[in-house]
Amino acid sequence: MSFGFFADEIAYREQTDRQSQMAGVTGPSFRCGVSSGARAAQDKQGGSMRKEIIGAATLTTAIYALVEWGSEMPRYVGKTVQYLHERHKAHIRDAKRGGRRPVHYWLRKRIAEGRVAIKLLEYVPAGADWAARERYWINRFRAEGHDILNLTDGGEGLAGYVPTEQHRARIAAALRTGSECDCLRCGTTFWRKANEIARGHNKFCSRACANSTNKGGKRAA
Repeated sequence: MSFGFFADEIAYREQTDRQSQMAGVTGPSFRCGVSSGARAAQDKQGGSMRKEIIGAATLTTAIYALVEWGSEMPRYVGKTVQYLHERHKAHIRDAKRGGRRPVHYWLRKRIAEGRVAIKLLEYVPAGADWAARERYWINRFRAEGHDILNLTDGGEGLAGYVPTEQHRARIAAALRTGSECDCLRCGTTFWRKANEIARGHNKFCSRACANSTNKGGKRAA
């Protein structure tokens, strides 16, 4: 699958770099990832494209949101010191490589549709508390009722950061899929993963219980 990029990307980077150095960053300057004419032509032809809203290129921290294509409804909030399109491509690569976080599952569905989007929320100046701003946006979107896919409240992406046991437990709980089952032989309640349940491997808690029940042709339905 190919995604469309705006043709004058390099020139635009150089221009915004010069503007940032000369005037400083006073706020995001939004620009669509492709021109309106090119976007309309691609939509008319039914082609796949990746929309990207780019602000002025700086060395400060950008707070961004991965959003739904048409409505721009936020689904995930992150931070980066890269160009937004580079961070966007990294998200897409992680999803294609089988990432197991909620945002990866959501992204894979959108990639299959050929419609994924990223939007700049704000720039945080160098030395300022970007973690607080990331938490602000996550909490704001959740308060507004958006289904945000972040596993935490934000601000954990610090170099050398060691997650707490509580943080690890929250991530593990979010990634855990499956349900509790009751053994047909001994009645013990046990956990099975979703893929094992789909294959029917959720009738017995152990091989001993399975073998005991299945002897003599008395196989469980």
